[in-house]
Amino acid sequence: MPYKFLFFIFLFSLSATADFAQQLKLVLPIGHTDKINDAQFSPDGKKLVTASKDNTVKVWEVATGRLLADLKGHTEQVMHAQFSPDGTKIISSSADLFGWNDNLEHVKIWNVASGEMIADVGQGFGYLAGFSFSPDSKRIITVADSLKIWNTATGKLIVKLSGKTDNVSNAIFSPDGKWIVAADRERSVIIYDSKTGSLIRNSKHHTANVKDLKFSADGKKLFSASMKETIEWDAVTWSDFRVLTGKMTDGRDQTGEEFLIFSADLKKILTAINSEDNSMLSVWDASTRKLLYVKNRAVEGGLLVGTSTDKLVTVAGSSRFQFEIKSENDDTACLWLLNTGQLVKLLIGHRDIITSVSFSANGKKLVTASKDGTAKVWDAATGNLLADLRSHTYNSRAAAFSPANLEDPVGGKKLLTASDDGSVKIWDPATGTLIKVYNRPVKNLFSVKYSTDGKKIVSGSQDGTVLVWAAA
Repeated sequence: MPYKFLFFIFLFSLSATADFAQQLKLVLPIGHTDKINDAQFSPDGKKLVTASKDNTVKVWEVATGRLLADLKGHTEQVMHAQFSPDGTKIISSSADLFGWNDNLEHVKIWNVASGEMIADVGQGFGYLAGFSFSPDSKRIITVADSLKIWNTATGKLIVKLSGKTDNVSNAIFSPDGKWIVAADRERSVIIYDSKTGSLIRNSKHHTANVKDLKFSADGKKLFSASMKETIEWDAVTWSDFRVLTGKMTDGRDQTGEEFLIFSADLKKILTAINSEDNSMLSVWDASTRKLLYVKNRAVEGGLLVGTSTDKLVTVAGSSRFQFEIKSENDDTACLWLLNTGQLVKLLIGHRDIITSVSFSANGKKLVTASKDGTAKVWDAATGNLLADLRSHTYNSRAAAFSPANLEDPVGGKKLLTASDDGSVKIWDPATGTLIKVYNRPVKNLFSVKYSTDGKKIVSGSQDGTVLVWAAA
């Protein structure tokens, strides 16, 4: 399918009809002329920035779909664009920064209000691995053949970080902006003073390349994840660390994709290693760093995992599910007590692969979506089925509860589902009643979410289109 005029933002008429179908109403016929490579919301959720293969960056008003700014200046396709934490600036980078062309482009900083370019930084970049804003939006760090910190108001270089930096793959600021933490391709986690650029510590405690870095919300802990282990660091003194992910219980040296998530109340840490023939899920107490339990069994592929404050739900991501349960299929989910790992109930009923799991905001309900075209709402305390939503003609890709807000203090009053049949539907999860249907001409919707205030819905499709809907 040609990519021309691929991305549009639409408003949809929300007047109910007898069959609940909604008519598509095109408001803004202005868009990119080639495919979208990146799309990010502003911190307040009121704007959206998109980066395109057509060499431009565009800023949109989410409420109306109105084009606010058309940022031109890149001479190659723009791969990434993001807002600063204060929402006043945008940083963008184009394809030739990633070593695809000999004619090197620059990272560009833009003023959101005026749409004007503030600075064109980083002359002479070769391979750019990434960039990141400081928490106060006054600095950016670029990760290339060297690590450099730039002033976002002037585009001038502030400092080049010391030491060997040519193998660094990722770098982030700490929440207070005091530190910069980098990961390199030599299995190291490197800590710098962000003001002076001086090296504080270079730690080689990982046994595989570090894939991800995340600070805790208070900035006192850092978590680094590799393909073999996750390490927790004391981010105040950098004098202490703890390896969270243990060895496989069968004693094998296992590699695979690793992820790390917090429980809804931030009191538990979940780490997992997923590979072609093994998966290990470890649950930790976030305050004591004590390993609570491990779920370890051969599985072909990864996992779908969801948590509330006291429950854990897991689903195999491939053709089998053998997570200590004798189940042959991934049409079954397992509901566990998060504190102990004790099985509450097998969630049986889907006739095909489960594609999505999600808890309501208060953790009392759980929804699963499946390729069989249905979504099922479960009681998170007992695992009993509350509603069986014959939601779509085939392949329900995603499901999400409405968030807690002034109109719905505990959250979960409504439920969204999205499908490959091209529709988004709103349900009453208490009764299973269909409230609204939103249709679009192109199929393969694979994600759907409410905005934090519950007033808008954002859906994403396989062709790269992002749609913003007014919620019923």
